[in-house]
Amino acid sequence: MSKKHKEIKEYEKSTEITALAIDSHAHLDRDLDVNRIITQMEQDGLTSIVMMAGDIETAKWASMVANKYENIYYMFGLHPYDIGEYNQEYIDTIKLLRQRDSKLVGLGEIGLDYKEREDMEPKETQCEIFLKQLKLAHELNLPVSIHIREAHDDARRVLNENKHLLTNSGIIHCCSATKEEVLDYLSLGLYISFSGSITYGKKNQEYYLEETLKAVPKEKLLIETDCPFLCPAPYRGQTNEPKYVLVTAEKMAEILEIDTNELIKITTDNAKRLLKI
Repeated sequence: MSKKHKEIKEYEKSTEITALAIDSHAHLDRDLDVNRIITQMEQDGLTSIVMMAGDIETAKWASMVANKYENIYYMFGLHPYDIGEYNQEYIDTIKLLRQRDSKLVGLGEIGLDYKEREDMEPKETQCEIFLKQLKLAHELNLPVSIHIREAHDDARRVLNENKHLLTNSGIIHCCSATKEEVLDYLSLGLYISFSGSITYGKKNQEYYLEETLKAVPKEKLLIETDCPFLCPAPYRGQTNEPKYVLVTAEKMAEILEIDTNELIKITTDNAKRLLKI
């Protein structure tokens, strides 16, 4: 007889949460019900959502959505998976959007991903394009959202060697850094964003994130979903969406021993300050 599947809890927003959060990193183009998510945003405990666009077509879509709805913003940049698309058309498109669209608030997500995949670009190429996009963000006066997976040594090297390009700061998105690594990112003035992975606990290899979180000054903290990925515990197995950012906020507040509403207010104020929204 087969084992029963573990029943997944149904999410309900805590009635004790009254502060409104900002999901600083969401992929709403990934088969999510965008209209429902945005129209129910305040009811779900959110004041803003920052969408990610990883190619020209998605950037144009994100611009349309962001300009249709209040308090929706987006970033545009090439993920390490997509750096083969770094070309003049990409550069021209983001420069044009920067000129015309106030809802474009950052360049991202960019960075390094060294997890083995057959279609990944060589590490040297990734570092080269990462630097080019840092230069582009600096030229356009935009903060960056930085993706780093199994590549913290090279990411720290590139960032430290080019700290002059970080005058508009940026975000270490979906933080997977150790305490030592995150202190290096903080020394560069970067903000640190935590996702649902902070809720996975000691059964997950990233359990050290609790110590990382404690090392981040409150004025540098952000929260995100990275939806539809990384749905927080105990809702893993469901499609992640922006409302679940409150679950991450609850866990972070528990670790830091502060009130959840205080944690949400801190991260909301930080996101507004960094992204000028």
